[in-house]
Amino acid sequence: MSASDLIILASAGVLFAAVMLVGFVALIEKGLPRRDFDIVRLLASVEASEKKGRRR
Repeated sequence: MSASDLIILASAGVLFAAVMLVGFVALIEKGLPRRDFDIVRLLASVEASEKKGRRR
């Protein structure tokens, strides 16, 4: 293999990795709750349940 073949293979690999990364991020975005999801409320409920568990 010549150097130009290696460069072409490497650039194709980088392009493939970028496409896969974009697809992966798109799947994550689709799977996550919408923008009305309140992370603060979720963390508060987790903290409350932890405190409730410690009292027992």
